Amino acid sequence: MDEIDGVSLGTAGEGRPLVVFVEDDLHGETVDARQDSAGDWSDYEVEAYQVVIDEETRVVTASGEELAFADSGLERYMEQEVLVRTSEPFEREVRSDRDGYIMRDQSLLPAVRAEELVVEELGMEHFHAFVTANLLPSGESPLLGLITAEAGSGLDRNYGVNRSHFHREIAAAASDDTARASLLLEDSVAFFQVEEELDPLPQFLLYDADGFIEAYGNWEDLLEAVAAR
Repeated sequence: MDEIDGVSLGTAGEGRPLVVFVEDDLHGETVDARQDSAGDWSDYEVEAYQVVIDEETRVVTASGEELAFADSGLERYMEQEVLVRTSEPFEREVRSDRDGYIMRDQSLLPAVRAEELVVEELGMEHFHAFVTANLLPSGESPLLGLITAEAGSGLDRNYGVNRSHFHREIAAAASDDTARASLLLEDSVAFFQVEEELDPLPQFLLYDADGFIEAYGNWEDLLEAVAAR
């Protein structure tokens, strides 16, 4: 049994292979989810794999707890480390002549079948990585005000009806039209296993291109912090 030690880049959908990144010649073993793919990438070299998952594949944490694949976090990109134990020997491959960075172009990667996946348990660092990679707006100086709230709460309903109002408020405070607000409900908080860290709800978290900045107890405090930047 061979092993691949890397970072999960998630899957392209249910039943699709898991993409595991090992390293490249641009950022080494680090993934940059916001890397621009414009330009010529023919000389870019990357080691990454399409990992085939089937009903025989076992998913466990480092402590030995067995998980369903859907509960492991591997379907989404959140800088989660994973150790792949393959069901048959394989030779490592470095691919080049890409159409873009590995987060943008995951085509034609070597395929391996997984017998076991050992996953890093989720925590706040993965929550922050998911938000930064998936919710942060585009732009030269992206800024996001993330609201975490209970489903069905007044804040949840207010955001659903007045979403554009929240966007306008944070954009005005930042003097930047690209600044945005977003909402995650308690089921997402529970999925990342960060209920303790974000208790009590609601919490208001501020992010920029470098990731998490600070959490606030109310929206007005977050807006004040944005205006003071």
